[in-house]
Amino acid sequence: MFSFNPTRAQAHTTNAITVTVTDNGLPPLSDSKSFTVVVNDYLELFLGSTILRVGETGSVPVTFFSSTPITNLDFAIDFPAGRLTNWAIQSFLHFAASGFVSNNSHLLISFALTNGQSFVGSQSLGQLDFTAVSPQISAFLDLSFSDTTGLREDGTVIPKNLFNGGIATVIGAESLLRAFVGTNGHRSLILYGSPGSTHTIQLSTSLVPTVWQNVSLHTLTNFTELINLGDTSPAAFYRAKQ
Repeated sequence: MFSFNPTRAQAHTTNAITVTVTDNGLPPLSDSKSFTVVVNDYLELFLGSTILRVGETGSVPVTFFSSTPITNLDFAIDFPAGRLTNWAIQSFLHFAASGFVSNNSHLLISFALTNGQSFVGSQSLGQLDFTAVSPQISAFLDLSFSDTTGLREDGTVIPKNLFNGGIATVIGAESLLRAFVGTNGHRSLILYGSPGSTHTIQLSTSLVPTVWQNVSLHTLTNFTELINLGDTSPAAFYRAKQ
């Protein structure tokens, strides 16, 4: 069995491989066969993240990487229904952009290079502007790619697409918490809320029964604050009480 797992750097390459087998006879006999493995091109899309209040306008950058020169790019962005509106596109470089929302959770966008140009490698496409619908509760809104098609200079489709979505963190009346464990094994929280609001971080080691204990008090000066909590033993549940 032969196995070859190419890296991103090996896209758009042709690899000559020779396999040789040898027996244990006297004298040993051997034979070789050669073949080539073509690693196809790929396109990778990146969507940034932002934090905005309910009713306000925010934006996220859109970038891409292509292993081969590209002239056209079509893709869709999916988002939670009824949460974001007033989408607009600001395109960079020499891309002409167009887009529209086909429903209240699906944005279709097309980019085409002007003046017969093409781009390869990492490039900024532009930015997407949108408004957080009011009223709504605070939420982490996933922005994800789908239905992507990229065209090479000869008009053929790039066969492989990779996606890196973004998040629109919408801040309303409620606070939000995001928990993670760092490389040092210590747990941390990110507290989200309106600047000037005060929140009590509480923990409980069990939800049945639930007994909440006050850990710390925080008054936000920005939309977020990083809270370091120490090691991960014992397991605990956290909440922010405003």
